Amino acid sequence: MRRFVIGIALVFLALSPVFGQGAKTELTWLFWYPEPKEVIAAYKKVNPNVNIVYEQVGGNNYAKVLNTRVLANELPDLYVPYYLETYDQQISAGALVDLTSEPFVKTIDESAVKLNSRNNRLYAFPLESTVICTFYNKELFKKYNVKVPTNYDEFLKASETFKKNGVVALVQGMADLWQGKYAGGFNQLSTVLYNDADWLDKLNKREVKWTDPIMLKQYQKKESYFKAGYQHPDSLSMNFDQAWKVFCTGGAAMIGGGTFALNNVFGTMKPQFDWDLTYTFVNDAGQPQKTEYFASNSLLCINAKSKDVKASVKFLEWLASPEGQRIWSVSNRTFSASKAVDFSFHPDAAKFKPLYDNPQKFQFIREPAYLATEFGKTIQDLFMGSKSAKQVVEELQKKTDDSLPR
Repeated sequence: MRRFVIGIALVFLALSPVFGQGAKTELTWLFWYPEPKEVIAAYKKVNPNVNIVYEQVGGNNYAKVLNTRVLANELPDLYVPYYLETYDQQISAGALVDLTSEPFVKTIDESAVKLNSRNNRLYAFPLESTVICTFYNKELFKKYNVKVPTNYDEFLKASETFKKNGVVALVQGMADLWQGKYAGGFNQLSTVLYNDADWLDKLNKREVKWTDPIMLKQYQKKESYFKAGYQHPDSLSMNFDQAWKVFCTGGAAMIGGGTFALNNVFGTMKPQFDWDLTYTFVNDAGQPQKTEYFASNSLLCINAKSKDVKASVKFLEWLASPEGQRIWSVSNRTFSASKAVDFSFHPDAAKFKPLYDNPQKFQFIREPAYLATEFGKTIQDLFMGSKSAKQVVEELQKKTDDSLPR
């Protein structure tokens, strides 16, 4: 009997990590953001048996690293697809956990759920939302009696007024290819999506072309803006940070960007003047201002082959809670994609509230992954004058024809 009792005690001790203290779980997480130490620490405080191992891969290398791991079938428990095409491919491959029925999905803004659902199923938790906007120097606008533009025509008039007074109207760090989309005061793709939300889907079905008049017109508008000399002449040699430094020191009246500036810019630099923000100039005179909204940049997915799917889902459930969202927003200076957006996490966050409150929204969509490089280079070519608007749309269409399946 004594031996039996001792044996039972030994078995209990061996199983004590499972019973009593709880099993230890390790979750791996891949993302391009710096490690969210506050978020991980807060979660571990309420879930001491879960250890989250975070891996940061720089934005420029992230897509390459992720694709390599997809091919090698070596994905972490939690990760963020860089392109929506990757998200769609992973869904088609059955590689992501379906989150549709999870209770926390009800806390997500309906528009964010709709944007990221496929066949009415959701396979990711949107970590944040973004609105695209134009930042402007209120003091320069006041000094030269310039009205804040509400459409593209007014934007051109404002740019002309600044030019006449020796002030650079717009600066953009076009050495970084992704910044080219904001050059000229608007994203040429967004302007088309403002009027036709399905344009990219039609492109991928070969129903529309880059060379169509509606898109050619947008490139011609940018071409004319550059030729008029409204944009900072050194934009092409500036990266993102350098362009923002120019704006923050009063070297240009406007700069294109989005809510990500709270994280990427205002954490390290601050405008030396009174500033504000407004919409992007994707609408013509007589058209309403719509918020260019995006909630697909940081989609946190669960690997269907995760060693602990339940623990991964539990983490997303906590992250979706008001406490989790507050800590994430404070830690990363980003807006949530929840139904109740918090504007108290940063002193300047409330400046974005009018754009979030606008009921008229349309989706900002990245250019297709197969055009990521060409899309930015075409704007550089326009700025240099090495290619015309007609030539660059023809180039984009050729790349599209070569990339899409027949």
